[in-house]
Amino acid sequence: MADSKISDLTALTSAAAADVLPIVDTSATATKKITITDLFTGTVFNEDGDSVDTRFEGNTKQDLLFIDGSADKVGINFDSPALRLHVVNDEASSPVYATTQCAVFEDDNRPGIQMVGSANNIGLIDFGDNAASNSGGIHYKHASDAFAFVAAGDEQVSISNGVLAPITDSDVDLGTTSLRFKDTFVDTITTTEAINGALKRWTVKTSAYTAVAGDRLLADTATTAAFTITLPSSPAVGDEIHILDSAANFDSANLTVARNGKKIQGLTADLTLTTENTGIGLVFMSDTYGWRVLVDAYAVDTTEL
Repeated sequence: MADSKISDLTALTSAAAADVLPIVDTSATATKKITITDLFTGTVFNEDGDSVDTRFEGNTKQDLLFIDGSADKVGINFDSPALRLHVVNDEASSPVYATTQCAVFEDDNRPGIQMVGSANNIGLIDFGDNAASNSGGIHYKHASDAFAFVAAGDEQVSISNGVLAPITDSDVDLGTTSLRFKDTFVDTITTTEAINGALKRWTVKTSAYTAVAGDRLLADTATTAAFTITLPSSPAVGDEIHILDSAANFDSANLTVARNGKKIQGLTADLTLTTENTGIGLVFMSDTYGWRVLVDAYAVDTTEL
């Protein structure tokens, strides 16, 4: 090939892997060649570790990719990265960076990160350590449109449309005896069991029923005649049960309170309520005394106890 000026050569718009480039080997004072493949295979930039910055321009962004060689940081659309990775869409006004973090995503209006998957996929943010890869996490389940929060390696609580619930029934406590919430504001509390010893809402019973701690029962013996309410078999100290004659009918259709293996007033006998418009409250004291009757609570005729 005859000698030619570089400026006279035909422009190459797309290089093939086997195309060659001239290289001046300064150690040998000679001109050599290298293929495109060899040039970009295993290439290390700044292999000597010099404090050299590298910048790649985009079509409209001057610092589309900026490598701060002296600080070992990378900026996306930003030439002054504050953290190891600093992504800027639009610079914020006088931002303060938490320099102990690994990455920052910045925008003056709505900085954010989007994770996109298929309709039935699960989006994951997991937190790991030297013992486990997912000790904690936040999972979004697209199939059910619900968030699940992970602690100790297991999903604990979920948030779906208008519902905050535990993953497993009766598995998550709200606070502890030493870490309590200050105030709670709710419209309605509906529960199937007592709240830490508290009493539940009054419910109507018209037939045989086994009570649970915290029950407040409106016993209607006028509907199906006399029946029995059985006390819990394994009560804890301080458990309460309250019963009222809701139909003013205990005199003609008695209500029996079955002790279920525990004593009532220290006696091994069931209790029968036979006076209309009365009620009874019971508090469990111990296996020795059993259930104690709150006589004054509902003006019970003590001659019947």
